[in-house]
Amino acid sequence: APIVLEQALKKSGTQLLEPYLSFTLYAPQEYLS
Repeated sequence: APIVLEQALKKSGTQLLEPYLSFTLYAPQEYLS
């Protein structure tokens, strides 16, 4: 999954920077629950 996110960041540029940070904070909650 991290590889896919990294590729998406490279393709979209900095536009995905904030959504990416938000997702990284949200994803651990998914794994913990």
